Amino acid sequence: MRLYYYVSLVSLIYLISGISSCENKDIRESKSIENPQINQEFTLEDTLIAHAVVLKGRIEGILYSQLLKKIRDKGVKRALGACSPNNNDDLQAFLKLRNIKSERFGLKNSEGTTENTLHVKFKEHGSPFTHVEDFDTCSIVYLGFSLKDATCLKCHGQLNQDLFKPTLDKIRKEYPNYTSLGYSIGDYMGLWKTTFKKKKNN
Repeated sequence: MRLYYYVSLVSLIYLISGISSCENKDIRESKSIENPQINQEFTLEDTLIAHAVVLKGRIEGILYSQLLKKIRDKGVKRALGACSPNNNDDLQAFLKLRNIKSERFGLKNSEGTTENTLHVKFKEHGSPFTHVEDFDTCSIVYLGFSLKDATCLKCHGQLNQDLFKPTLDKIRKEYPNYTSLGYSIGDYMGLWKTTFKKKKNN
C-alpha cells in the first residue's frame, strides 16, 4: 500500500531530525491515492506531505506540553492562549530558522477563501485531510486536524458539559468573537497550513 511508503519516509525523517515518533496517528493524515502502486516512487508532493506531518506532530507536541504546564500551574482559565503557535517564541524561532511558516486555521474562525474551501472538502471527504499547492517561491501543505484529547474540551467542548460558564466568560473577555466551542472528541476542527519557502537560485 502507498501508506507503507509514507510510514517509511516519515520514520526516516524522524530519525534524521532526532524527533521521537509518538505521533503515528498523524501519518494517517497523509495523501490519499487511488489505485496505489507498491513500486511507485515518492513524488515531491509525497515528500512535502511527509515533512508537514512531522512538523505538525512536533508543533502540536510543543503546544500541548505548554498548555498542560499552564493548566497545572495556573488553572484552565489562566492557560488561555497557551496552545496558540503565535504565543510561543521558541516555536516561532524554530520555524524561522528553518525558513518555514506554520499557521493554524479553525473551522469556525477562518476568513481565507482557500481555507474555507478546504474545510468543506475535508469535512465532506473525511480523513486523510491533505492538500498541496506548489508555486515558484514556495510550496504549501494543508493538513486537517480533529479534536483528539479531552483536555481540549475544557475550552472547545459542549457548553455546560465540558466547558462551563466561568471559563467561557473568561475566554470571551479576551476573545470577544470566540466561537470555537461545541466540539466532541473526533470532530474535525480545522487545518494547519505549512509554507516551505524555496531558496532563490542565483
